[in-house]
Amino acid sequence: MTSPSTRIVVLSDTHGHFSESLLAAIEQLTPDLIIHAGDSESAQELWQLELIAPLIAVRGNCDWQPELEQFPLTAKHHVDATLIVVAHRPDDLTKALRKLRREELAANKISHIVGIHGHTHVPKFEQIQQGDKRKVTVLCPGSPVEPRKDSQPSIVLLTLANTEADKLVQAEFIEV
Repeated sequence: MTSPSTRIVVLSDTHGHFSESLLAAIEQLTPDLIIHAGDSESAQELWQLELIAPLIAVRGNCDWQPELEQFPLTAKHHVDATLIVVAHRPDDLTKALRKLRREELAANKISHIVGIHGHTHVPKFEQIQQGDKRKVTVLCPGSPVEPRKDSQPSIVLLTLANTEADKLVQAEFIEV
């Protein structure tokens, strides 16, 4: 059965500075899923997130600690007709998106791809039409602890809402 919507908290680049107020903000959003797009620098941080909701996490360039080696450099996750692809660096995300095979997308009836990256510490939300049928959303949540380029500390509440015609992707940048 398809749910009416899926709420996903997306964050990145916490660099071991995970505060109780950030944790509380994430809990209040009641996510169905949490995505950490790398540079957590703390396995404990990720375990705390996992207590709130299922977690997808990838390693970033600062995640060199042995306990973080279990996390992949890129990850894919399906939510209904949406494929979510996560990588820390924007270039790695671009490579992962290019490697997607048409057969894989067709077999899983993917109508929308959401690419998520971190690394830049700068919030980004961009939607692109790919061909006649598929939409691609590229998202960077910024950083809740070390924002850059005059941005504010932020996380994202990503909502994948089902409609009869299509899946709508909405991103709400939340200052923390």
